[in-house]
Formats: sequence, C-alpha cells, structure tokens
Amino acid sequence: MRNKLPANQIFKEIPEKLIERLSDIATKSGWDQPLRGRRHYSASAMIMAIIIFYVKQMSSLEALVCHLKYTLNAMDACGFGTDEGVPSRSTFSRFMHYIGPDPFEQFFYELVDYLQAQGKVRGRHLAIDSTHVDAWSDRKS
Repeated sequence: MRNKLPANQIFKEIPEKLIERLSDIATKSGWDQPLRGRRHYSASAMIMAIIIFYVKQMSSLEALVCHLKYTLNAMDACGFGTDEGVPSRSTFSRFMHYIGPDPFEQFFYELVDYLQAQGKVRGRHLAIDSTHVDAWSDRKS
C-alpha cells in the first residue's frame, strides 16, 4: 500500500511547517549557497525527495534516483524541474551527510505526533532500526 501512494498525496498529509523547518536547517547550514561546477538543487526539493525515500521504504539512494527519474509525478511533487533533472545518488548522499540525521529524526517524531493527533496513526510505539553494519569488503576488488 505504501509503495502505491503517489508522492503528491504523501505531501498533502504532511504539514508545510514541518518541511519548512527542515528546509530552514538546510539553508542555515549553507546548502543553498551556489557551488561552482555543480548543479544547484534547492534544499526543499532535496528534503521532499528524502521524505519519499523514507516513507516508501526504498532500499537505496539509487532506488530513489530511479524512482524520481521514471515517475514524473514524484519528480514534480518534490520540486525538481524537468530542465534541472534529478540529483545523483552521490548528491543525495552528500546532502544527507551535510544535514545530519538529527533533523530528519526530529521531523519524523513530529510527523508521528501530528498524525496521531489527526487520528490517522493509532500506534503507541515507534520502532526505528539504525543499526550500524560494517562492510567486510576489499576496496581493490
């Protein structure tokens, strides 16, 4: 069910002030400053895409990039223009590293509180798995 929900419907359920707060954090950290030689993507568009990544429980950032490339509705709902294209996996990775996990964690806690107040979520427990897994691979292979 979660995978079939269109992106624009997901964003109708989320209060704008929660997304704006994340966008403000990204802007204050300097993400929206123009960089030489790179495409410029707005913080709000990047945040909307990452929300889709978490809500649709995508397996990787590469899956998010493919979803955005081939689902024009999702690309448009996030705010990526067709002329600007979709950011690469590494751009999303840099953005998530740049912002850090704390603002997103706080966002989802506030979102759950909001949805519980609206009566759309009835659960009393929220489980988040953030287990660190070491990669046992050889970079040369």
